Amino acid sequence: MKRLFLLSLILLNLSNVAAQVWLDPYFARQDDSVTIYFDAGTGNKALINLGPPDVYMHTGTITDRSTSAGDWRYVQGIWGTDDVPRKMRYEGKNIYSKRIHVRNFYGVPSNETILRLAFVFRNRAGDKVGRAADGSDIFVQIWPPGLRAAFLQPDAGARIGNAGDSLRLRCAASVSSSLELYLNQTLIRSG
Repeated sequence: MKRLFLLSLILLNLSNVAAQVWLDPYFARQDDSVTIYFDAGTGNKALINLGPPDVYMHTGTITDRSTSAGDWRYVQGIWGTDDVPRKMRYEGKNIYSKRIHVRNFYGVPSNETILRLAFVFRNRAGDKVGRAADGSDIFVQIWPPGLRAAFLQPDAGARIGNAGDSLRLRCAASVSSSLELYLNQTLIRSG
């Protein structure tokens, strides 16, 4: 088992935490089968309370061959249609999901590395579009193989209280690992 220390956990990218779009597994890799989740109640909220009527993802990849951070490749989606392969399942409470195999769904060749997935979401007609709060596209990290770890709780919106207050922590690792939490160089929890 590998050991992780608190400092290394803090330094990791937490871009998926408390996100508008997230993947399961959390540390999704390019050759994984994943479930994509979209929360219509966040971001620009253009699709909030739409309910079971259709929500579709318009999506692509950012790869090692993209010319910029926003250069979508292998775009999937037919705007303004009942685009069944990109239709999402309504989970309730403004949450939608879609299960895919990352590389196969996008048709990315094995000699190209997927770095991020890019998204916007729409209703069937395409006249309502779910985006980030600032109107930009939504991006989700795809992780390289190997050990990764992150705090899942507290999320990015959490506030630290006063000295002596309790703080609930929740962590995730990409492989089976032993996690250790230190406070002032004293081990307070491992598991």
